Amino acid sequence: MPSRVKKGVILAFSLLLIGATTSPAANTLKICQHKKTSAIRLSFNCSSSEKNITTSLKGYTGATGPQGLKGDTGAQGPVGLQGPVGPQGATGATGLQGIKGDTGAQGPVGLQGPVGPQGATGATGPQGATGPQGPVGPQGATGATGAQGPAGSIGATGATGATGSTGATGATGATGATGALGPAGANGITTLGYHGSFYDTSTQIAVGVDSARAFQLNTTDISSGVTVVNDADNRPTKITAANAGVYNLQFSAQLSRNAGNNSVTINIWLAKQGNAVPYSSTKLTLTGTADAAKAVAAWNFLVQLGTGEHVQLMFSVTDLDLIIESTGAVVPHPEIPSLIVTLTQVG
Repeated sequence: MPSRVKKGVILAFSLLLIGATTSPAANTLKICQHKKTSAIRLSFNCSSSEKNITTSLKGYTGATGPQGLKGDTGAQGPVGLQGPVGPQGATGATGLQGIKGDTGAQGPVGLQGPVGPQGATGATGPQGATGPQGPVGPQGATGATGAQGPAGSIGATGATGATGSTGATGATGATGATGALGPAGANGITTLGYHGSFYDTSTQIAVGVDSARAFQLNTTDISSGVTVVNDADNRPTKITAANAGVYNLQFSAQLSRNAGNNSVTINIWLAKQGNAVPYSSTKLTLTGTADAAKAVAAWNFLVQLGTGEHVQLMFSVTDLDLIIESTGAVVPHPEIPSLIVTLTQVG
């Protein structure tokens, strides 16, 4: 392009910038170039023989500006997938042996092992020889005899009385007739001491309210002529005497309850040969909780028994919470049986 045109373009461009900052948008100054002569002029409007080259002009490339500041380091990207394991390399040469380290502190002494079993008792050694008898010691000297005391004086002898005459012997009377033999007396008891001591290790429970039930005794302590026999329900309840006589029956029953806190009552009586003995019942009442309601029923009966006859201790309750309780040993006392009974012959 001729220098004249370049100068015109530069001037026009400068004026265009000035106009762009001072003229309204609708009256922007334009660079107009004649289509045939290429003459350039500035105008707010280009004629029909001119073309508007305002937007087609390109300035010279400016100098490169200074390098901008380094931007912040971006966030690290995700770790890539692990590649396949490479083949194992050849084993390197063995390194030199390191210097021996200091000796470590001695560890704690281990626990003592269990005592081994006792060895067998060795054979008894032979009895040593009897030592010689020691010499007999010398006899002690005899003590001196004491002096004899003086003899007492003899008293005077009294005069002998005259002997009386012997009377005549009377005639022997006739023997009287033997009287009739009286009747033999009843045989007395020649052996006393038949006895039995029994107890029960189970907790006993009634089968129903106000229902009669016999106490059971499942263990014999000592016995001679007295045994406990099973009843029709195969329960050991019949205290049986093998020999006739008068017997003293003593018992103690451990009363308790397993629930509730209302008042509960138990009646205990004696039965002989399966029949209640009249006026033998006693009533006890327990009040309070299961932990507090404890009592012991203990008294005795005297009863006449024939050979092979039996007695039973009976009971009934007003509430099934009431039980006859047996408990295990608790240091320092031994077990508590639910019932203890002794039957001893006294006549």
